Amino acid sequence: MTDLRPGEVFAEYRIERVLGQGGMGTVFLAKHPRLPRKVALKLLNEEVFGDSEIRARFEREADLVARLEHPNIVAVYDRGAEGRSLWISMQYIAGTDAAEFGVMEPAFAAGIIADAASALDYAHQQGVLHRDIKPANILLGEMDSGRPPRVFLADFGIARFRDEQNGLTQTGTFTATLAFASPEQLTGNPLDHRCDQYSLACTLFVLLTGQAPFDATNPVTVIRAHLSDPPPPISTRRAGLPQALDAVLAKALAKRPDDRYSSCGEFAAAVSRAWRTGGQVSQPRAASAPAWQQPANHASPQPVPSYGAPNPGFAPPVRHPARPHPAPQPYSAPQAAPYPAQQQFRHAVPARSSSGGSGKLVALIGVGLAILLVAVVGVVVLVAKTADSATSSWVGLTTAAWPQKQQSVVDAFPKMLPAGEGISAKGWRDVFCTFSNSTDRLGFQCLGGADDATGFTIYDYKSSAGVRAKLETYGEQSYTRGAAQQMRRPHDGCAIDPTIFIPPENAIAPIGDGDFFTAFPDDPTLSRYLVGVEIPEGSTLERTLANWWAEAPICG
Repeated sequence: MTDLRPGEVFAEYRIERVLGQGGMGTVFLAKHPRLPRKVALKLLNEEVFGDSEIRARFEREADLVARLEHPNIVAVYDRGAEGRSLWISMQYIAGTDAAEFGVMEPAFAAGIIADAASALDYAHQQGVLHRDIKPANILLGEMDSGRPPRVFLADFGIARFRDEQNGLTQTGTFTATLAFASPEQLTGNPLDHRCDQYSLACTLFVLLTGQAPFDATNPVTVIRAHLSDPPPPISTRRAGLPQALDAVLAKALAKRPDDRYSSCGEFAAAVSRAWRTGGQVSQPRAASAPAWQQPANHASPQPVPSYGAPNPGFAPPVRHPARPHPAPQPYSAPQAAPYPAQQQFRHAVPARSSSGGSGKLVALIGVGLAILLVAVVGVVVLVAKTADSATSSWVGLTTAAWPQKQQSVVDAFPKMLPAGEGISAKGWRDVFCTFSNSTDRLGFQCLGGADDATGFTIYDYKSSAGVRAKLETYGEQSYTRGAAQQMRRPHDGCAIDPTIFIPPENAIAPIGDGDFFTAFPDDPTLSRYLVGVEIPEGSTLERTLANWWAEAPICG
């Protein structure tokens, strides 16, 4: 029912127009059936209705936000089901979002951060973590001359209660946006309110400079920077910003949560103090202008028939001309779906494009795209350099060995996976490997490395029955076409021929698990493991099997 037309009635709401659209659903502007107000009506696509986890997360968003009553949080009015469509009725915000607004004057940005921090601290007090703070999820109401816009925190689609460290399932553990993700989100470590503070600090960096603090086109580079590099001094990115702000952001962007501010409000207060005491940027406002005054060159938002914005409930503004201060490289606003997607449709035998480049990961991510980190490396554990590696709380490619559970996987595939000693530890063909745990599996995802850009996963499902159960889930999905393919294929390194498993067309799986899988049903040592392989851009299944797979030391 996501193809509704203006004037149609759905769940008693009269549809006016589309506000946003994405792979998981559509947001409509609609009239309330009984009250004289408009709402943002969020509908889950019928194509993914059969996925129980996506349905649970969609309903969860309404249940979480309905508990939150704060002037800076978008309100949820109702939710329900109509046929094979789930829907949520939310507060409609006529305005824009912080990503659409562009580079801001410091006092203006500080006010937005303060209001967002107030909303976050309130949510944290209720035990709710947002986990996807970014400019596109901070909505700005319509502005009156001399008055600040009302700030709204939106899109709690991947929020969860603070004590729920396992999320819904392993595929649901990370769906935040890479440019704003905290180190603990990337490593799969336990999260608390300070992960939202880190993302809020990244957001402020973008609002003031137009660039994320760790700005690169290569996702591996971004991940490693979040985990190991100090944030660049923001005063060097935009002329006139006070150096005091460098120290504030360095603290909020600390790798260890314990080294950050105790709350988002404390961070916002430090930002305000740094700005008040630190000087002016070029082309400051006139002394008589209120700090929140709408910029003179910024046109009032105008309604439009429809657009593909990632957030519900507001029309995009007419973009204002560049500010007089030295213009930083513009930040590309994430083109996210209205709901953060966790999974993708894929084909059993994908024929990759010949465009080359850095492979499917970069094609999925691009610059500034909202991504699932599962698509990159699952729950990432890469490099975490600290001043004293012996006291580091991070796990991954550090000076410490893998934990015992992961070491057993390394021992089973010693030529595929790194030993885990040293920050430059790499696996076969120089891949960087990361590990994660869930209730049903543990193992590694590996990417990067040699020019063929072939990524792979190795997971321990505890038994051969666990592997079979995993593969059978593909055939149980109602929206697949055709059947899964299985075939024995000899491998020079294997005493017993392994089995190649190709999921049916349109099967949904965690992005990055693999385009095809290798199982070892008759090998008493390896039968509990499943190896997934990504087909690189420009390649085919058969070419990947004949080249990469045939050479990979998959049997130890």
